[in-house]
Amino acid sequence: MGDSDKFEKLFEQLGCINNTLISFQQQFNALKAENQSLSNNITSLKSDIKADINTLRNDLKILNVKNVKLHKQQILFDEKISHLNSKMREYEQVSHANRVRLTNIPCSDEENIFSVIKTIGDFIECSVTEADFDFLYRLKVNRSLQSPPIIIKFVRKELKIKFFNLFWAKRELVNTNLFSDNKTISPMRIYISEDLGRKTYRLFRRGKELQREGKIKSIWTRQGRIFIKKEEGSQPTLVRNEEVLTKYRCDSIVDLGECSSLATGEDETETDELLLSQESRKASKKRKIKKMPSLEGWCASVLSVHGLSVIGL
Repeated sequence: MGDSDKFEKLFEQLGCINNTLISFQQQFNALKAENQSLSNNITSLKSDIKADINTLRNDLKILNVKNVKLHKQQILFDEKISHLNSKMREYEQVSHANRVRLTNIPCSDEENIFSVIKTIGDFIECSVTEADFDFLYRLKVNRSLQSPPIIIKFVRKELKIKFFNLFWAKRELVNTNLFSDNKTISPMRIYISEDLGRKTYRLFRRGKELQREGKIKSIWTRQGRIFIKKEEGSQPTLVRNEEVLTKYRCDSIVDLGECSSLATGEDETETDELLLSQESRKASKKRKIKKMPSLEGWCASVLSVHGLSVIGL
């Protein structure tokens, strides 16, 4: 092979290499253009995301402001609702202002409730007449309590307070021996307490739960209002609503070794069901259960119609 042939072949190879380089250059330019397009898209996307983030931040600030405003409004509404509930409870208790509840008084079939109250009144030196009462009635008898409390409502509040205070002064001496000719050595005490409305009683019961848990020292009622003491010697707190009791739930437990009972002398043996039914004045009617005839009696009645008997059959 001559030198001319070698050069010609070399030129051919150089031409192939040049074509390959040109192809690579074209592909590189295409990739560069595509990369530039992607870069532009990413830049545009970043701008859009940044704008969206700024918009979201502004919206979040607006929502936070609205949320704070709504939270304040909710607090105001809660306070108004609590205030209205307190007013409703107070208005309900007004109808109970002249009422008292007497418990542990023995029950009889033909009892005269006025005579019972008069006997107690004479003993505590507070004379009463039938005209002094708006009504007197005993709550319905149930299985858990055979001698339900007696509810009495005085016409005048002054007489109710006088009767209550005189009873309270002799509370250790007022017992079931007053109504029995056969005196016993250990008679049952008769208790007096204010007759609370449903809402007031429920609030009072929640306070009693705190007392049992050791969160408060004592709880009592006075003229339909509920008072509590955190510790012995502390100032009494008037309980107008449940919010007053809520702050005591997380407090430390107090010593209940000398925990006082109800200042009104309410008998704690009364059941919740009984106390919640204090509005009821009508005695429950006993259901009459009609006896179903026995199978033998039914067969005998059917056979007698046809002139037959069970033995004959």
